[in-house]
Amino acid sequence: KGTTVSLYLPKATQTPDVEMEDAQPQAFPTGSERVLVVEDNDDLLDLTSAMLTSSGYQVRCARNGAEALWMLQSEEFDLVLSDIVMPNGINGIEVAREARRLNKRIKVLLASGYAGDVLERHQAVGEFPIIDKPFRMSDLAARLRSILHEG
Repeated sequence: KGTTVSLYLPKATQTPDVEMEDAQPQAFPTGSERVLVVEDNDDLLDLTSAMLTSSGYQVRCARNGAEALWMLQSEEFDLVLSDIVMPNGINGIEVAREARRLNKRIKVLLASGYAGDVLERHQAVGEFPIIDKPFRMSDLAARLRSILHEG
């Protein structure tokens, strides 16, 4: 009626190189720019928004491409961080292109776990910078600073 599993591991003979209590919190690049985050996964949207807000960015969120396009027409943003693959007909590439049409100076960072087919289908390979999901806060912060300060 059941299984019992016992796992025996040997006791470590070495001490760690760095003690946890001595580890310093890592400082991430911060900013104050206005960022539109476009993500159809509510948990990921909340997490990304919280990460950016804690770094000083002014964050607005859109849960799909249509909502993002409406916001881009009614508000000013410095950067759009958008998932590429989204439901309801408007993907991140289309959001990015419309953002650039409305504001030639806006910066774009696309995010995806896998976007190869979508990029090829929309002839967008190399058109926008991409960060792979899942991403770490340190990687996202560094990419944002780099993109916001280029050109």
